[in-house]
Amino acid sequence: MSLAPQNAQGSNWGLRASFAHLNDGAPPELWLRENGPFHYSAYLDENGKTLVIQRYENEGMLQRITLGKRWLPEPIKTGQAYRLEFFAIHQRLIARLDDHLLDIAVSDVPYRGYASIYGISRDAFQGVEHVNLDGMKHVEALNLAGVGDFTGPPQPALSETVIPGFAGASPATSSRVEETEAAEFSHFPVGRWKAIPLNLKEMPFLKSRGNGWLTSSGVASTLPVGIKGTNWGLRVTFRHQHRAQVPELLLRSSHESNFNAYLEHGGKTLTIQRFDRQADERYQTLRQMDLPQAAEPGRAYTLEFFAIGQVLLARYRDVVMEVTTKNAPKAGQISIYGIHFDDFRDVEVMNLEGVAEENALQMARGKDKR
Repeated sequence: MSLAPQNAQGSNWGLRASFAHLNDGAPPELWLRENGPFHYSAYLDENGKTLVIQRYENEGMLQRITLGKRWLPEPIKTGQAYRLEFFAIHQRLIARLDDHLLDIAVSDVPYRGYASIYGISRDAFQGVEHVNLDGMKHVEALNLAGVGDFTGPPQPALSETVIPGFAGASPATSSRVEETEAAEFSHFPVGRWKAIPLNLKEMPFLKSRGNGWLTSSGVASTLPVGIKGTNWGLRVTFRHQHRAQVPELLLRSSHESNFNAYLEHGGKTLTIQRFDRQADERYQTLRQMDLPQAAEPGRAYTLEFFAIGQVLLARYRDVVMEVTTKNAPKAGQISIYGIHFDDFRDVEVMNLEGVAEENALQMARGKDKR
């Protein structure tokens, strides 16, 4: 049994849904570019251990050709909920199960087809969403798919029968979100906040809430700022919704790791955390501080986050919290995760590249008002 969202037909499309894994035979699948005998599918295998992308062909003889696999560090257990997303963007197929990404390139010429969910009688499901990416700039579509900070070429598909001789795109020619490199920082004044313009016409994954407030318009959960660097500050104003999940400011972000700052425990605690995909404990709390006054539901608050050398600094109102890390500084993307949790506005960055560390820390602490 299948579910096809109304008018979900095109070449470049995204589809996502939440499922409860029942471990009872074949799993449900997200289908894109379904067009008669052909389609692409993404799914969690029946053992809950692997994220899979396949191509389905049925011209005289049925074939299911595996294009890519991503083994999960921990299997999805029976009864466990998971979120599955699938995007077809030109010759990229992007699947994500929770925070596990599978991004592959295919040689097939993009064609129009339907988006649907196959096997809805197999697992419980909810939260079906789809997004039309046709006509959108390639860069914007990749941002919307959450691969704006992808740091290398997409992996080649597994099947040589589908893309014979494919060796993978070179970093110079692969499709990547354009980012501001260190040589182009001249228009970001050192030690001063600079607003990042957010144009809704150029960013259809955002929508207005009025009076300057913005939120995600659909499947987008992350807003890449478009800067890759080492020593930077990020400042954003949010409207607290008092939800269990909250937005986070991310610095030095890559596919493998990042540092993030956010409020948790109902807006009562300021937290700095490190995410490391390769570590046994992937989410490592580096420091927490209880706030003298919690963020109030419906009220605006501003959060600042800095990475300077091995020092991370977060500020909420008059509360400043610092922690020194053991990790050598490494350049990464600047972004905001969770733009679908709280409304936000006034995204600003501070360039601290090339500034002596003590001076940069004074600027971050607010002791130098340059």
